[in-house]
This record gives sequence, structure tokens and C-alpha cells, in this order.
Amino acid sequence: MQHDAPDAGGTSTQASASPPGPLRGMRSFYFAGFAAIGIHAPYFPLWLEAHGFRGVSMSLIAALSPALSAVAPPLIGALSDARGGRGSLLSVVCGLAALAMSALALAEASGVARTFVVVFACVFVYASCRAPIILLADRIALESSGDYGRRRLWGSVGFLLGALGFGHLCPPEYARWLPGAVALALWSAFCVSLRLPRASRAPARGHLTGALRRLGRQPRMVFLLLGSSSFSFSHASYDLCGSLAFRDLGASSHTIGLLWATGVVAEVLLLARATQLLQAVPAERLLVASYAIGALRWLGMSALPSAEIGFLLQPLHGVSFGLVWISSLEVLRRASGPSALGGAQGVFMAANSAGGTLGILTFGPLYAASGATGVYQLAALAACGAVLLSSLAVVRRASTSAA
Repeated sequence: MQHDAPDAGGTSTQASASPPGPLRGMRSFYFAGFAAIGIHAPYFPLWLEAHGFRGVSMSLIAALSPALSAVAPPLIGALSDARGGRGSLLSVVCGLAALAMSALALAEASGVARTFVVVFACVFVYASCRAPIILLADRIALESSGDYGRRRLWGSVGFLLGALGFGHLCPPEYARWLPGAVALALWSAFCVSLRLPRASRAPARGHLTGALRRLGRQPRMVFLLLGSSSFSFSHASYDLCGSLAFRDLGASSHTIGLLWATGVVAEVLLLARATQLLQAVPAERLLVASYAIGALRWLGMSALPSAEIGFLLQPLHGVSFGLVWISSLEVLRRASGPSALGGAQGVFMAANSAGGTLGILTFGPLYAASGATGVYQLAALAACGAVLLSSLAVVRRASTSAA
């Protein structure tokens, strides 16, 4: 009979060994950190295009974030397991990301932001730090008392206001301000990170190889990681081509910000009820349903007649991103146990990044060749693959439980 790794306890995304009382500064950090992502994610492809990067060159730069997320999070996660210095590591990676975007802002001001090597180097450093920032913030929040979903929703609020604010205040002719705006938000997050605990719990002896072995001994986890990678491939269609598709349908930068914001509002509302959902439905089953809804979202995007109709599809982002994320963290928490959670998070992010990198490298040239229709039809097929793989994980768990 196949057994799961020891459960960390409970049915919601809260880890054991939590310090008493509320965690000061966590909501503010989520808000500022995700405001930076909210400014960057919707508009960076447009910034790249405006600076002469299209097709392959755009994909190579945009692929840095998912590609480096396959390397940095496992290493940082294992380091956080071994040393326990969550807050200190968070300040380091957040500061480096802020420095990288500040350098890109200086490149913009000095007129060298059209140089591929300069942009690639700045984005390389930023991309190396972006996923570890999320990993370490989630680790600190999961190890503390309180409702993780209600804390994490402040990240979604920050993303929402970042996307809306930049879209409203910075029309296309002011797109050059994007690196500076991202840097300002990251420096704010860095300042808040200095107030967070330097070490959330006692160091563990966990290593990345140990996390890999623990997850690998659970066949259902292999299916879930493969499903997560397949869905991340599909979601890259939105990250890279969503704003481009809306723009080509006639949307202004302000409307694009509203479209992204609509999805994030749905995400906030869902995160506020995430704990209750996870108590009512097993996390693996929520993943299957979320991936299926994601497939429907991409199918709708492939046949979108106008940007305005996109407002009807965007609420599905709450499921295809928010519910997918929090359900995945719950599966990892229960499968890894508290001492190896950082390494398990790193493996999960690496699987996501592998799929996302392949997606960005695929969808950039595909969009240039066939537009949104071809991109989102392929994304829908990949999401269906994620449904199949995660369904196999559910079946596997049911069979081992029965045994």
C-alpha cells in the first residue's frame, strides 16, 4: 500500500509550528511585491514591442522569468529549509530585484533600452529573484498563524491596483516609465521585508534531493507536477499574449488594465473563501476542476470577437490562477511536511517554470504567425492535458486509500 508523506495537520493551507499572534507586515509585503508584478506582467510585452523586440527576441527575454524559476526557487527553497533564514533571504532577493529594475530604468533614461544585451541582463537578474520572492513570502505566511488565503489576497489587491494604476496613469507614450514604476514598488517591498521575522522556524536538515525523493515516492505527486507543468504551458499564452490580443482587438492601455483587474478581483474574492473551499473539497479535485475551467477560458479567448467580450471571460482568472495556486500549495503542504516545504515549493515552481518557459518560447512566434486564435487553441489543448494528468492523480490517491 502506498502512503502519503506525514501530513502537517489541518485541512487548510496553514503549517504547524506557527508563532503565536498575527504576522506584522506580511499583508503590506504582499501588497507592494505584487503591485510590482501587476505593473510588470500586463505591460512588459508591450514595453518590449515598443522598444523593437518582437517575435523570437521578445520570447527570449520574456522566457527568462519562467526559465530561471526552474532553477532559483528549488535552490532558495532548499536553503530556507537548511538555514531557516526566511526573512533575511527575502530581503536579499527583493533588494536584488529592485536593483535590476532600477538599472533598467537608468538604461531607459540613457537611451540604451533598445539594446538586447542590456535589457536581457537586467531582466535576467530580476527574473532570478521574482519567483523566490513569492516562494519565501508564502513560506513565511504558511508558517505563521492566521488564514493564508486572506493574507495572500492582499497580493492580488496590490496586483490589481498596480495594473489599474499604471494603465490609467501611463498611456502608451509614457510606457518608458514602466521599469522605474516596478523598481519603486520593489523598493517598497524591500523596506517592508526588513520588518519580517529573520527566521520563521528552527532550521531543518532538509535538502532539495530529499524533497525530490519524498515527492517521487508518491506517484500521484508525479502526475500532479506533470499536470501543473502542462497547465503552466497553457497559462503562458495569457502572460505573454493576453495584452497583445486585447490590444489587437482595439483595447486601449487603460482598457487592458481594466481587463487584467477584472480577473484579479475574481481572484481576490476566491482567495477570501479559499480555506472554506479546501475544507469542503480535496485539493486534488479542486485542481482538476480548475484546469477544466482554464481550458474553457482559453477556448473562449481563441474565438474572442472583441476586447469588451473579454470582460465576460476574465473572472475565470480567479479559478485558473487563484484556485490553482492555493490548491497546489495545499497538496504540497500535506505531501512534504513542514520541514521540507521549501524544497517542495521549489520543485513545484520548477515544474511550473519548465512548462511556462516552453509556452513562452512557443507562443511568441506562434502569435506572430497566426495571432490569438492559434495561440489559445493550443493553450486549450495543453490545459486538457493537465486535466487528464491531475485526474490520474485523483484516481491514484483513491486507489491507494482503498488499499
